[in-house]
Parts: sequence; C-alpha cells; structure tokens
Amino acid sequence: MLDSRPWPSRLPAHPPLLLLSLVVLAVSACDDPSPPQMADSAKREQSAAPARWQEVTDKTPTALFLARVAESRDDISPSEPLVSQYETLLTDARAYYVETPRMLANRLIQGSDRLAELNAAMPIPELLHAIESAAGQTRRSFTSDLHHYLNLRDAGVGHDDAIRQLAREARDEGF
Repeated sequence: MLDSRPWPSRLPAHPPLLLLSLVVLAVSACDDPSPPQMADSAKREQSAAPARWQEVTDKTPTALFLARVAESRDDISPSEPLVSQYETLLTDARAYYVETPRMLANRLIQGSDRLAELNAAMPIPELLHAIESAAGQTRRSFTSDLHHYLNLRDAGVGHDDAIRQLAREARDEGF
C-alpha cells in the first residue's frame, strides 16, 4: 500500500542517518574509475630519465648539470671543455642577475623547454645571451625577465621583438 503522507513526513526521523544515506548514494553513483596503474616498464623508464631540475640537495656541479641537460647527454664528464663553457655562461650571468647559478640553470631549462613547446626551440646559451642583452646595467631578476619574455612569446611576439621590448622596459625602469 502506498504511503499517502507528504514526502517530507516520510523521511527518517534521524537527520544524520538521512545525510549518511545521501552521501552513500552520491558516492556510489559516481562512475569515476580509479586511474590505471603504470606498467612496470614505464615506471622504470620514468625513474631512469635524467632530472630536468637541479634539486638543492643535488651535489652535481651546476655547470655540469646544465651541460648534460642542455646537450641531452648524460655521459658528459666534469673535465670536458663543454662544462667550462657552461660555467662561464653561469658566471657571466651573475653580473646581470641576482639568482644563484643553480636557479639560473633551472630557469634556463624551464625556458628552453617552454620554447620547445611553442615550436621555437633555442639553445640554452643563445637564450641566456639574448635575455642578458636586454638586461641593462643593474642586477635584476632573471626569473622575472625570462617570465616576461616567455609571456611575450606565448602571445605570439617574435624573438627579436620580445628582446627589444624587454630592453626598452629595462631602460624605462632605469635599469
């Protein structure tokens, strides 16, 4: 037999029980499967991939780390002349920027990766020299300059125009 009482009066007298019932019903109605598990081989490949970011605890000399990432070669030894070139790049950048060599390297890697995503890949030394050329005379934040440059590139501004705009803004700021 049908209950002829209005529906609110047919609800359980215990609101917590009602709430629990609604939660259980809502959760059970979700059809969101759990994410698939990675295959063991994919996990091994991921863990074997070289890091794209130098952690604070990483004892690898920063110039060596940057050279390995920039050149896509894990076999570069600390004594190779290429490492000295990257050391010089980072040392020279400190004349313009306040970041540590490790942070400069990490930002360069991020910037290089982003440019590759935009189909505007550029070697890391070239990227650094271009942004340095716009820096001005006073030490400033490489992170800010790179971020601004990448925003311009994301907006469709070409490399040369983005560098000119950075240089103009550095002059306007009095730097």
